[in-house]
Amino acid sequence: MINLNGVTVTRNKKDILKTISWKVEKGQHWSILGLNGSGKTTLLNVINGYLHPVSGQAEILGESLGNIYIPDLRKRIGLIVLLFNNRFKILKVF
Repeated sequence: MINLNGVTVTRNKKDILKTISWKVEKGQHWSILGLNGSGKTTLLNVINGYLHPVSGQAEILGESLGNIYIPDLRKRIGLIVLLFNNRFKILKVF
């Protein structure tokens, strides 16, 4: 479902994500936790196709970013964001 291999995202000459590799299989549930500024939103923006990595490969739902029309891909992505006491985010991509 999600396959990131060596993904790096750079903004203003600073690596926000650096060589991230992560695989999510069908039926799995993940939570993304981290401090402010640790790259959680950037990671989700890559998965949703809002950001493209400067290096590495991002494959979402069997489609490689850069080889698919993003609006069509977004129609197949669901994301749930829950906030608890404004301290933690629990995210589910299906």
